[in-house]
Amino acid sequence: MNHAAMEILFANMRLVEERRGDFRTMLGASEKASEHLDRLVTRFGVDELLHSCDELIARAERRMRDAVSRLPPGEYYAEGYVESTGQSADPLKVSLRLVIAQDGLLADFTGSSAQVAGVTNVGPALAPSAVFTIAKAFLDPKVPINHGSFAPIKVYAPEGSFINARYPAPCGGMAEVKFLIESVVAAAFCQAAPDRAVGDLKGGANHTHIAGYRRAGKEQFILYEWPAGGTGATATTDGSNAVRTYTEGDFNSIQSAEGIEASFPLRVERCEIREDSCGDGQHRGGFGLRREIRVLGDDATLSVLSEKNVIPPYGVDGGASSHPNRFRVLREAREVPISKIPGKVSGFPLKVDDLIRTETAGGGGWGLALDRPADWVVQDVREGYLSLETARDRYGVMIDSGVLAEAATEDLRARLRTERVIARVALLDAEGSSTRRLVVMDRDIADRLRAAEGDLCELSTGRGAPLRGWLRISEVTGGIVRIAGDAMAILRARSGDQMEVRRLASPGARS
Repeated sequence: MNHAAMEILFANMRLVEERRGDFRTMLGASEKASEHLDRLVTRFGVDELLHSCDELIARAERRMRDAVSRLPPGEYYAEGYVESTGQSADPLKVSLRLVIAQDGLLADFTGSSAQVAGVTNVGPALAPSAVFTIAKAFLDPKVPINHGSFAPIKVYAPEGSFINARYPAPCGGMAEVKFLIESVVAAAFCQAAPDRAVGDLKGGANHTHIAGYRRAGKEQFILYEWPAGGTGATATTDGSNAVRTYTEGDFNSIQSAEGIEASFPLRVERCEIREDSCGDGQHRGGFGLRREIRVLGDDATLSVLSEKNVIPPYGVDGGASSHPNRFRVLREAREVPISKIPGKVSGFPLKVDDLIRTETAGGGGWGLALDRPADWVVQDVREGYLSLETARDRYGVMIDSGVLAEAATEDLRARLRTERVIARVALLDAEGSSTRRLVVMDRDIADRLRAAEGDLCELSTGRGAPLRGWLRISEVTGGIVRIAGDAMAILRARSGDQMEVRRLASPGARS
């Protein structure tokens, strides 16, 4: 075990000792629940109480079956990626076939990547949990949850895949993998229930550890945070800014500046909404968080486990992706490399006066950004959410001295609409066995996107979530983009259909 790992181990042991009071609180809550059950049994009797429980479960099942029966029956496909294993920059793919029938639904993850030696495997509970969470949120969000809600839902995750790993595979990054599965399931539901389409979330827990010593190496400390980000937009609402999501719970994701500075040799110098980080759209996604912490001691380390640093949260119905997560260390005002793999940092040694800058992802947008009411964009600029440059370049809104320039905005928006890259798709004969989705693009399309071989790009039909893939450039011209047959199924498209093509300018996206 290396020095950094021992630091974290000892710090966790100390944390357990400090949290014994929390364990007593949980025991007290269990005792209080027992008292309530005793009271209910005394009031209604055992038989009546158990009958009521059975009826609540049956009622929840009936509601869910009714909700499923209202969806168009058929098969819906989606996919997504864990960006890396922590040991390799190669992604892992989650493939989903969502089968909707009158009597229930099946989530089949056949085709997902095999388990690996890194930290991104999970056991058998995470895939069902993710499917149940999204199905409940999409189909029956207002009724309390019980087992009956999930009776119509079946989940198949192949044994030995990284989403259903078997011994001796290491399991970790549970939040990151669960969030990915939830994103993929939501993308499939966006096809089955298009009126409920929602942009993707910031993704993962963003585990951030700053560990070190107080008082000249005599006392250890660890600051453990989960910096929150933006949520996705819908047809009726913008996303929320820098919040925990319904899949995470409602506890705080970061510590107070006062608490940190009183307890650790650290100083919180900035904590604010991350400007311009939203996924653009007629309704924009929420904004992420920017947080800066200064190291005041001379013996500390930084570790990070995060996703969506390369592949950002997607937008829906033509909405744009948000900015990805980003973790940096500035030393004497210059960025220093902390890891070869974005979002995966293990025991990076920090020096006194280093600045740790965390920038979390926003949420995906809904609809085209050029359709957002211009006065809404002006208000976002006034409130510091968007810069003038973003208002101009991404929303086509011209602002002069804080006031909307209506004629200039109309002209700019008309020009930006013509500059969208629209291409016809054709069938790719063979893609190969790589986990990276291949998108073969004619040279003239790639030049319009200013894209290079290996760039990450996305295809959007304007309905539901986009398809992401890695670019291979064909030297022919003609404005054609070629994708495999299963990619056509994900987009619910046919050869010859037209769709928008975008380059995703994420750090580390190239293969």
